[in-house]
Amino acid sequence: MNILNVLKFAISKPNIPSVIYNHKARYSFEQRSNDSCYIYNDLNKIPLILEKDELSKLPEIDITNYILPKNTTVSELMVFLRKKCFGLNKENMYIFVSNVNYVPELNEKIGDLYEKFKDNDGFIYCKYTHK
Repeated sequence: MNILNVLKFAISKPNIPSVIYNHKARYSFEQRSNDSCYIYNDLNKIPLILEKDELSKLPEIDITNYILPKNTTVSELMVFLRKKCFGLNKENMYIFVSNVNYVPELNEKIGDLYEKFKDNDGFIYCKYTHK
């Protein structure tokens, strides 16, 4: 194996399926489950993880964990992201629930999405992309 192949391998990104989230890698199932249970039952809010899709050209966001009121709509979440995270970037942005690749309507409530698509650990996992 020559040095160029070694370097390509060393700097190449591992082939990770899009349904694996950094949040899941960082925290154990038990910790995630306890956190989501507290957020949902005690705070009466929705625990949502929003991470960048691997193929997206949009910038990475610093905040990936969100605690949202049940009646928050997808469009309200997108407006927040555009203002706070992307600086009103003019590029199109889409949010989808990744475990089912479902693109929600803008007027859908986060609470309804949660009831349909929450993960076994109690979080709803979404990704954002430019297309």
